[in-house]
Amino acid sequence: MLRDLILPVKPLLRLLAQIDMLDDDRIPNIVPWLRERTAGLPEPMAGELARLVRAEAVR
Repeated sequence: MLRDLILPVKPLLRLLAQIDMLDDDRIPNIVPWLRERTAGLPEPMAGELARLVRAEAVR
């Protein structure tokens, strides 16, 4: 892991992205948070909220 190397991670991630070598498979923090908050909602409502969050993240 990059954090184990004690390097500044964000600049390194930007560099790897610029040279097309970044395969970022991290899950955004909002995903587990949203799942937890919408767990009790009916599926259509929870699904719509998830789609809205994904659409906003792409912007």
